[in-house]
Amino acid sequence: MRVAFVTYPRLEGLAPDDQAILPFLNPVPAIWSDPGIEWDRFDAVILRSTWDYYLHHEAFKSWLMHLQDRNIQVLNSVHLVQWNSNKVYLKELQQKGIPIIPTQFVEATERLKLPELVTASGGPLVIKPSVSAAAHHTYRVQGTLQAETLQALLDLPEDVTLLVQPFMPEIQNPGEYSLVFFNGHFSHAFLKTPGEGDFRVQGMHGGQTCGIEVEQELVLQAQKVLSALPEVPLYARVDGVVREGTLLLMELELIEPNLFLNSHPEAARNFAQAIRERLP
Repeated sequence: MRVAFVTYPRLEGLAPDDQAILPFLNPVPAIWSDPGIEWDRFDAVILRSTWDYYLHHEAFKSWLMHLQDRNIQVLNSVHLVQWNSNKVYLKELQQKGIPIIPTQFVEATERLKLPELVTASGGPLVIKPSVSAAAHHTYRVQGTLQAETLQALLDLPEDVTLLVQPFMPEIQNPGEYSLVFFNGHFSHAFLKTPGEGDFRVQGMHGGQTCGIEVEQELVLQAQKVLSALPEVPLYARVDGVVREGTLLLMELELIEPNLFLNSHPEAARNFAQAIRERLP
């Protein structure tokens, strides 16, 4: 069995989190944008740390279609990844009955209305692009929109929609919940909190993460998100906050999420077994 874990140019070898799988599986790190890689030599091509895909969105999508045209098994599937690469998928999930963070979707032609939206909100907002990762061009604003922030948002590509959401205080206490599923089965969960003075939960911005146990009701709510998909993903991370017992979806991560395989003793084994189940 020869499996590729797809990475990006700034990473040498497997991502630190993915190295936890090595006792159970020996994947080959392979950079998605490397033209010299013979992808058809792999039994499966698994996206793991393609952390620059949003900066090269069109090239990334073209590469995925190239693999699909050659009947190379890509996990998660090209269809799911293409769909998940633009956060407007949240609108579709909401239409299917999935509770999400209240969101205004602002198209490129409406960006000049952003100052008005911020002023009218009366409370803190978070503005983020629909094609992004690692809190890229994500801003917390209140009262007025600074000129440099507005200009940065205006300069984003025209095919990018802006998501305008109320800042959820649950992000700071107790934090953002992440529930990980392999082949549709719940594996483990962790809680992410921002660093002091920040609102972003990513480690690069000072955020902290710890493994937790969650109630079955929360698992069932997260599974409903996956049930809204047209197919079962190999891996999925359901991120959200809990308000009055309801999981409000922030993002459904199907491309390159950190799975925090070290946060639970069975997580890496679960992932390796899920991969084996997908192979002939």
